[in-house]
Amino acid sequence: MKRNYLSALPRKVKIVILTIVMLLTVGHVWRVMEQIAAEWDDHTKYDPDVLQAAQCRITNLETVYYYRRGGKAYPVGFRMDYLYRWKDATHAGNRYSRHEDRLLADHQNSMEVIRERYKIGSEHTCYINPQFPDHSVLTLSKSGDEWIPFFKDPNEWFAILLFPLLIWVSIYLLRDIVRSGKDSAGSDDKPGSDR
Repeated sequence: MKRNYLSALPRKVKIVILTIVMLLTVGHVWRVMEQIAAEWDDHTKYDPDVLQAAQCRITNLETVYYYRRGGKAYPVGFRMDYLYRWKDATHAGNRYSRHEDRLLADHQNSMEVIRERYKIGSEHTCYINPQFPDHSVLTLSKSGDEWIPFFKDPNEWFAILLFPLLIWVSIYLLRDIVRSGKDSAGSDDKPGSDR
């Protein structure tokens, strides 16, 4: 029966590899759960049904860059800071929308349009969660915007697909370790084998 290179490894090496893979799996599951919990927290605290309007003032507009190979940077959008008052207290916010803390340029909002619209000192309507007044956004989510946890970025898709791969490798190694242990025990029981 043809065996692959994993099967040819010594049993102790397989056990070490299995331990490492299982630790990676546990760490990966922990990271995914933390990410989902954080996105659920955002989903509830920035729910458009509970947000209330207030006036805010832009205090900072910072360019966001995209870096290509060779270190060349291209401006793609902005992060912004703003101040607003809620129930006689001043609060600071920096979140643009329910799911984004920045505003990226596109065919409708060029860099120049965004820079002019949100220039420092300009007044805008922002939306605050009355129960958590430190949580605010500059724009409400689009209608029909549902909470889809953890699946908006290619890196997050990679993280999801990595989980079953780690599980498969763990099961494969565990099965191979058990099988090699049985083979070793069987060879020791054969007549004439060294004790």
